[in-house]
Amino acid sequence: MKFGLGLLCCAHVISWVNAATALTLVNDDPFPHEIQIFLETGSISVPDVYSLEPAHALEEICEDGCKVFLGNGESIEAVGNEEISIFNGAFVRIE
Repeated sequence: MKFGLGLLCCAHVISWVNAATALTLVNDDPFPHEIQIFLETGSISVPDVYSLEPAHALEEICEDGCKVFLGNGESIEAVGNEEISIFNGAFVRIE
């Protein structure tokens, strides 16, 4: 029984570490945004496209860096271990 609890504890820690190193993108605007995310793959890539509703977030994305675009042409390069907000149609890094 002790082995099972230890395994569960370790899985939780590993999950927390992965979440801490991934990008979180939050929509703080009162309207939805179309988001395109290009992962850094070293070759031609097709973007992942999302519709991000107001007061919602995309979590645990872009662990190794990516470029993120809004439908209005705004873009930002993310390293993966940060939180970025969308406010007034622009990206804002959260400190």
